[in-house]
Amino acid sequence: MIKQPNEKHQIYSWPSWNVQDAKRAGPVRTYLPLAQKRDNFTLRLGAKVIRVVRSGSRATGVEVETADGKKEIIKIAKNGRVVLSAGALTTPRLLFNSGIGPKKQILTAKKTGVTLPAERNWIELPVGQGLKDHPIFTFTSVLNSTDTKNIDLYEKQDSGVLTQGRHRMIFFTSQKGPDGVTRYFQGSCAPGGDGIASIKVYMTHGLTSSGVLGLSEEGKTVIEKSPYLQTDADVKSAEAFVEEMVKSFTASSSGFQLLKDTNTTAIIKGVTSGTHYVGTTKMGIDDGRKGGSAVVDTNAKVYGMDNLFISDAGIHPDLATGNIQTIVMVAAEAAVAKILAC
Repeated sequence: MIKQPNEKHQIYSWPSWNVQDAKRAGPVRTYLPLAQKRDNFTLRLGAKVIRVVRSGSRATGVEVETADGKKEIIKIAKNGRVVLSAGALTTPRLLFNSGIGPKKQILTAKKTGVTLPAERNWIELPVGQGLKDHPIFTFTSVLNSTDTKNIDLYEKQDSGVLTQGRHRMIFFTSQKGPDGVTRYFQGSCAPGGDGIASIKVYMTHGLTSSGVLGLSEEGKTVIEKSPYLQTDADVKSAEAFVEEMVKSFTASSSGFQLLKDTNTTAIIKGVTSGTHYVGTTKMGIDDGRKGGSAVVDTNAKVYGMDNLFISDAGIHPDLATGNIQTIVMVAAEAAVAKILAC
């Protein structure tokens, strides 16, 4: 994997982690401190964004709810921009509340009491459509000992191998499904408790299932259609892969013993979320206003708007072969360059 990083079939390695000061990091620990040093940056806490305030195709401000429940409109400069980066599950809600998305969702937003633009200014885009995530299948097995030494080092001194991240090994493989599409699988190996090892296997790039994100009449984000195992080809591919894993675990020479879910049916039934959501505000050249699937163009600008942009996982049109944190940050940096150039 080190010599051939793009190879994703029957390989294994140690994972790359974003770790800082012995703790798992991310944009808050890495990018935010850099932004806070800038004179033109202000961080507002206790301010929940409700919607983008619009005048036709132009964003003029953002409405927020403060910690004491009061509403406030933050206006932007004459040539300012609004960039939404609330994530693949929350940015769609902000768009619905701003009169952008499927008409059904905008009408639901209206019932919540949010202030919408005039109906003639609604922009019908496939916001919330195409929700994708990595389904996880978990294999849990017994180990013969517990590494108390390294646990003590981590808890008492912020030291030892545990500071390097939870997953100690990852593996990738692929499988051609009955529909001719190659699906990829990532396995993450980690401690699951005293004397227990856990392998979480993600079905990743190539899966064909997708879901739908919507809005409740209480104004909350809801998943109207699950993104997990919705196509027969995804189900059959998952079953074939899990069956192979079960055989490996239960072989007399493996040295492992499966706990809890010990057969393919039980493991498939216990599918959980990878929480790696993408696709709800898809980037593309097929304008969603004209029957396409894209919500933002290749400059990350919302179709039908002059100065409203999105920079989060929702703009990714498909799933990666692994955890999405890195690809989100890479795309965000590229989006910033595009936004500044607009």
